[in-house]
Amino acid sequence: MTGQRVLPGLGLSAYWTKGTGNWDVQHDPDTRKLSALVQCHAKSRTALPGSPVDGDIYIVPSAAGTNPNQIVIRDNGAWVYYAPQEGWLVWVDDEDNFVVWSGTAWTPFRPGTVLPDIAGKAGKVLKVNAGATGLTWADDLQGSGGGGEGPVDDPKFSPHIYWRFVATAATTGNPFVRIGNLEFRGADGTDLTGANGVAFADVGNAANAFDGSDSSYWDSAALSNGPHYVGWQFDDATKINSFLVRMNSSEGNSLAGFRIDFSDDGVEYTTAYEYAGAPIAPDTTFGAGWYADTVPEGGTAGQILAKRSGDDFDTYWIDAPSGGGSEPGFGKHLYWRVVPTANTGDNDYIHIAEVVFADEPGGLQLATGGTPIASGNYADRFPAKAFDGVPSTIWESQSGSVSGGTVWIGYQFASPVDIHQVRLTNLLSYENDEWITAGKVQFSDNGTAWSDAWSFVLAPWVGSTGNQTQISTDPALSKLRTFTGSTDTAQLSDANKLIVGNGAAAQTATIPANATAAFEIGDVLTWMQRGAGLLTISPAGGVTLDVPEGFSTVMRHRYGSISATKVDTNEWIITGALASV
Repeated sequence: MTGQRVLPGLGLSAYWTKGTGNWDVQHDPDTRKLSALVQCHAKSRTALPGSPVDGDIYIVPSAAGTNPNQIVIRDNGAWVYYAPQEGWLVWVDDEDNFVVWSGTAWTPFRPGTVLPDIAGKAGKVLKVNAGATGLTWADDLQGSGGGGEGPVDDPKFSPHIYWRFVATAATTGNPFVRIGNLEFRGADGTDLTGANGVAFADVGNAANAFDGSDSSYWDSAALSNGPHYVGWQFDDATKINSFLVRMNSSEGNSLAGFRIDFSDDGVEYTTAYEYAGAPIAPDTTFGAGWYADTVPEGGTAGQILAKRSGDDFDTYWIDAPSGGGSEPGFGKHLYWRVVPTANTGDNDYIHIAEVVFADEPGGLQLATGGTPIASGNYADRFPAKAFDGVPSTIWESQSGSVSGGTVWIGYQFASPVDIHQVRLTNLLSYENDEWITAGKVQFSDNGTAWSDAWSFVLAPWVGSTGNQTQISTDPALSKLRTFTGSTDTAQLSDANKLIVGNGAAAQTATIPANATAAFEIGDVLTWMQRGAGLLTISPAGGVTLDVPEGFSTVMRHRYGSISATKVDTNEWIITGALASV
């Protein structure tokens, strides 16, 4: 091809035929465009100045009435505008950052996080800056020192020879308590009693509390006459970080108050931990701890340190959230449990053959190396039988209110875990009025204060022999969500997943405003119409839906799908099986 033509990219003209006149009329503007757009940097994209200077470059604000989002330069006393092309990159001086044109909007561009200069920053830590655009140095999160051994004036973080459990209150009736097993543990959760020392108590057989068997026990005397204790005298001063006490199931009252004391001479004692919460019933395990702010060993590349709520728990490594947002999850916790809220008929009892706690759908059983716990058990159907991998053995609850949430089974893990799926196996040949049909999954850091993770409703159990397993997964990890009502509003957890409308009558799905649900730019919402009811996508107030010309936001036919892609704060592009206007 010969003669003048427009080149790709910036749209410069070249290849004039020799002898062509007025070639400079095009050449001069092209030179100006080349000078402005190569290595382009704009002063701002929020407003144009009232008194511009030749050579100034700006991006016209997106809300401007004319030439929005265009690159504008001041040349020879006038503004010259250039429409950006998808992928153009501009440095914005007052934002100290690049922005990239997506085809519909300018968005911040972060090719990677650059570590700031480390000179003179000894003892500092990195944190995300207020604008979430990079990292900055801050004071050590542990405060001055940061050595990791905790407050030097708090003796509970130091080794001691005598550690004891002191029962202070029991429920009414014959006010004594019966302890099946007692452990004093180190920082890694290992019981440090045993060969290293000797048991002691003011009454009863102290050794029974440390033999690892629930069938033998230490009995307190009547607590109405004062506290009674059982403890362990170590051969050498030993640092204790946590304890575990298991109430014996055969007899005794609920434990309503106790404390953990330490001493160096067996005479003068100091309290490390005190409990006065809800009564701890027989056949129940309870544990808690106190940890210095140490940096734990281990951790892998990309992980960060986290700390559980309260001063009695340590720091630990977790996976850092990706994608600039929070990953689904509830954090790592030491205790997890399943609380049935409905069953197939008998409101007093529940039985379960196996319980699996997993950190991902289809994941491995994490309930190993710790302690099964429950609200109680009937006869010899202990909670451990729900974690033994043998589906022919069962845990069966004591009589309690299932609908009232007083019946539960769970696990105290050896170290904190984040659970996203629970798998429940039923022994169908046993007591068909005790099968769980609904419930909730809860977590705790101390075995006393519990928080809801998610609720669930199970499908009907099928059959009357053998075993059947049902699964409940954290809704944030579910790949689809179904709604059957006439209206539904998209949730943050719906991003990049499938929303199924399954109604017999017409349904409306609403995209919420950014102030209600701050989806990220680029998030996609996808709806599929499964039911006979016609599905319509509707914007909440302040939301703009960009629809191809000649089409509506109504589903064209059953089993079709419509997608919405977020391209600006309150702007979405609609595509898919759209009905014509």
